[in-house]
Amino acid sequence: MSDKTDTLVSMRVDETLVASVLKEKIEEAVGVALIDKELVVSRLIDKCLNLRVDPSNGKVSDYRNAVPYVEYAATAAIRSAVEIAMHETLAKRKAALQKQVATQIARSTNKLAKALVDGLGESLKSHWSSTITVRLSDKDKD
Repeated sequence: MSDKTDTLVSMRVDETLVASVLKEKIEEAVGVALIDKELVVSRLIDKCLNLRVDPSNGKVSDYRNAVPYVEYAATAAIRSAVEIAMHETLAKRKAALQKQVATQIARSTNKLAKALVDGLGESLKSHWSSTITVRLSDKDKD
């Protein structure tokens, strides 16, 4: 009896018929969605620009510190422009900067050496015996 029930319930549908009906429904849905193309595009752009992202990497985020993508993109563009301008300015003044850095290093080296000698002098006064060891690493020998 179960064979008869299976046969009565079983129904065969042509695959091409199903495919054509699905294709028509999909085309109809896409057509309805694109009736006002400008509205659709406007909504997509708005959604993209206001998508909340992590300000440190631009990835989609739901955290409290998330910002709209447009803010992230503007900040990244400004940072890039600042970095480029800074590199160009520093490149033009490279020689003067090198001279200034060399002067400051010379000043700080003298202060460091004086502080080291003064500290050593005080240390030697307060102890009966002191040991001083100076080693150069293999890198410093060259």
